[in-house]
Amino acid sequence: MTSVLKVINPGLHCCVQDLGRFGQNHLGLTTGGCHDQYAFKVANALVGNPIDSPALELTLGGFRAEVLAPITIALTGPNVGFTINNKSQALWQSIQVARGDVIEIATPHIALRHTLAISGGIKAQSHFTSVSTVMREGLGCKIEANSLIKQQAPRFTKQKSLPANFIPDYCQNTPLNMVLALQHHEFSAADINRFLSSSYTVTGQSDRMGYRLQGATLESPAGARFSEGINLGAIQVPANGQPIVLLNDRQTIGGYPKLGSVTALDCANLLQKRAGDEVAFNAISIEKAQNLNHLAQVKLQRALDTLN
Repeated sequence: MTSVLKVINPGLHCCVQDLGRFGQNHLGLTTGGCHDQYAFKVANALVGNPIDSPALELTLGGFRAEVLAPITIALTGPNVGFTINNKSQALWQSIQVARGDVIEIATPHIALRHTLAISGGIKAQSHFTSVSTVMREGLGCKIEANSLIKQQAPRFTKQKSLPANFIPDYCQNTPLNMVLALQHHEFSAADINRFLSSSYTVTGQSDRMGYRLQGATLESPAGARFSEGINLGAIQVPANGQPIVLLNDRQTIGGYPKLGSVTALDCANLLQKRAGDEVAFNAISIEKAQNLNHLAQVKLQRALDTLN
């Protein structure tokens, strides 16, 4: 097992992720997993890996690492200053790096998170079927300064790049699609309309567990209720009336009333928002949400086909 990168500066937050930790909710363990499956799977395909291979998730850039052995890397996500030995590099393509090279990823001007894949995948300890990092549960691997990144298995690949028409537009600020929850009838029609017609600001108390929003106050339905399982994207409304959207590292159960759920596709978009950004919501049917998910899967497969 070969160490291929020495991390000089991990940036604000750098961790190992895969597609998630499934089937463990009965143990109180959440799913976790990569912030954006499209960017994650394409990054792995670019370096010739199986699409579920562990990779690095970077938050707000600031990453710097020295290459210890020849590998292929790929960075996916929003446009950002990305250099090797101070020479500018493109995202969404595979790049051969040699021993002694220095990789640097600046702080992005837009959005928040990136995926960095290396050929052969990253070797990390699996816990409960996954290497995904969930800091609240003490699982996975947060990368610190001087951390050594080990390659899972040697792998070599030819140069690849994703066609421009398959690269997401991170500058879009369209409303987040959501599906009303079974509990939505407990909210007044006026509150539902207020929620859907308002913009909310992402607060500084937002992370991979959930995004706390500030804006139009909603009346949280009164009365005791049983705690129940929490799905990805659940929009909880606590007593202060300010919505919380629960994301990858969410708790497994909760008892706050839920107005709806942001679709999985738009959870990835929400996780690119920073404190101070504004978001709005658009209610759609379950059928439309399923259709949009199907179309996204078709697009992903077409993108992966261009890299075979």
